[in-house]
Order: sequence, then C-alpha cells, then structure tokens
Amino acid sequence: MVDRSPIKGKTIVVSDRGYESYNNFAHIERKGWNYVIRVKDVDSSGILSGLRLPSSGEFDMDVHLTLTKK
Repeated sequence: MVDRSPIKGKTIVVSDRGYESYNNFAHIERKGWNYVIRVKDVDSSGILSGLRLPSSGEFDMDVHLTLTKK
C-alpha cells in the first residue's frame, strides 16, 4: 500500500496492532513518512519482546533502529 500510494509531502501513518513489522517500518521510512503503530504487549511474542523496555508501568520511548537485509 505504501509503495503504491501517490501521497506526497508530510504524512503520518497511524496503524493498529497487527501491522507492526520491520518490513512495514522500512517501506514507510523509505517513503519519507512518519508513523505511529500500536504494537502487541511487551509480554507477547511481538516486536516489543526483543527490545529492552521497562517491565512495569506506562512509558514513552523513542526507538531508533537500522533496518538491513542481513
């Protein structure tokens, strides 16, 4: 969807759980867009389980990842 979109300029993609994948992040970033994507709980088997995040309470955190094919 992102690659086929004709939208240009400043764009923010907002997605719910189920769309959190490194592939989606890479396509959105390549397009130059920003994104907010809800992810599964820290205790699930989703992307958050591989990040070092606080185990309790609520938090906001900027995460910077380098996406590669290796």
